[in-house]
Amino acid sequence: MEMPDSKSFHWVCCMTISDAHSAPVFDLAWSPCGCYLASCGGDDSICIFRSDLPSSTCSPDVICSPSLTLWLHLRKAHSGDVNSVCWYPTLQNPIDNSKVLSYLLASGGDDRLVNIWSIPLDPDCTGTLCVPPASPLDDELD
Repeated sequence: MEMPDSKSFHWVCCMTISDAHSAPVFDLAWSPCGCYLASCGGDDSICIFRSDLPSSTCSPDVICSPSLTLWLHLRKAHSGDVNSVCWYPTLQNPIDNSKVLSYLLASGGDDRLVNIWSIPLDPDCTGTLCVPPASPLDDELD
């Protein structure tokens, strides 16, 4: 299989997020549903951004004008630089009897710790974007 010529690729910066971190950003990770973007960096913090991009939208115009808003800012997530973040691939059952679903996010930092965070889903986020249709938790949402 022949790879395309590098001249045929057209890279476009669709969006720039600024002012979320006060030091270099070291890692980024999209949540399994594609609804959240986690970032971490040298300011000891983790930022979670919420995407307003509908999952069924494939239009290049929409894809190149995403809307990301700061959803959570975990200041001092570690006592040193936060070097990496990684989402657990499935939704978690609520610990209490509430209907609030969450993802788990792991982070690793210069403090030699791995922290596991429970990140609640946006209560306004409904439909297939945040709750995958094959989720075993669908029955609990009714």
